[in-house]
Amino acid sequence: NVILLYNEGMYVCTDCARTVQKYVVSEGSEWRTFKSDSGSSRGADPNRVGQAERPGAELSLSLGVQNGGKPIVRIQDKSTEWQKKLNDGFRDIMSLGRDLDLKKVHIDRAKDAYQRIHDIKNPHNKSAVDKEVKKHFSALKREAIAAAILYHVATAMDVPRQRADILREARTITDRDLRTAIKRTKRHAKVVFPDMKKWFSAMKASKIVRRRCGELRIPRKISNVAEMIAKATEKKGTLEGKQPATIAGAAVLIALRASGDATFDESQVALTFGLALSTLSSRAQEILNAGVNERTAEGIIEEYESRPSKRR
Repeated sequence: NVILLYNEGMYVCTDCARTVQKYVVSEGSEWRTFKSDSGSSRGADPNRVGQAERPGAELSLSLGVQNGGKPIVRIQDKSTEWQKKLNDGFRDIMSLGRDLDLKKVHIDRAKDAYQRIHDIKNPHNKSAVDKEVKKHFSALKREAIAAAILYHVATAMDVPRQRADILREARTITDRDLRTAIKRTKRHAKVVFPDMKKWFSAMKASKIVRRRCGELRIPRKISNVAEMIAKATEKKGTLEGKQPATIAGAAVLIALRASGDATFDESQVALTFGLALSTLSSRAQEILNAGVNERTAEGIIEEYESRPSKRR
């Protein structure tokens, strides 16, 4: 008299208690079913676990089956579209981040920030979201949000990228779209970047000088002078309120003119900085009128750094 013990998965003799066969695999359903295991028109066991009802669905469940094989009640995951939009944004960030030569750590932080904005635009709990914040972000293009986040991440982590750099790579958005997205993400920085310290630290003109001089293949000696002039201009506050790129471009122009190197075209320098040559020339003259040049820049920096700190 041999019986099958389902819990242990073995055949046992009821007379002598000897195990006849171990590790028996059940071929029945994983759960209780009212369908015959002997087979049907749709296969041996149509209620066994299978793939999702539709590709990409994280949840798909059918309750009850009619004669025609159609489910009476179908529950499918409504978050599939939500996840698809999030993945599209991540794809934009990764593509633009690689084009801007940003590292993985920058892209990962940008993804975290983008997900917070995505949660605001597509909330699971609408009552928990500020309507004004949602309105601000809902009006922005997905690509513009991704570009603005990368702009802020690069600035905060001391690898600044200018708007001209971003617009050159992200050709689906305009300068107006990018400027609007940058302003709105900065306005709601506490929501978008809650875990970052000094997220919106000022972009240093000296760092822009270093980057642009590398692109223009300007000799190290001249780039060092331009960087020194840019630092001195910022510390003296000569062009206070002006864009760091303007200060950087003017400093490079002064250094090139002072070196007497005629191999570099000034119009090419202006084009690299994304500014008009007349604008750079005017700002360079303002810096020189304030007494900042290749000879005084080093003294201004040493004087500034020798001052006692105001912190107590």
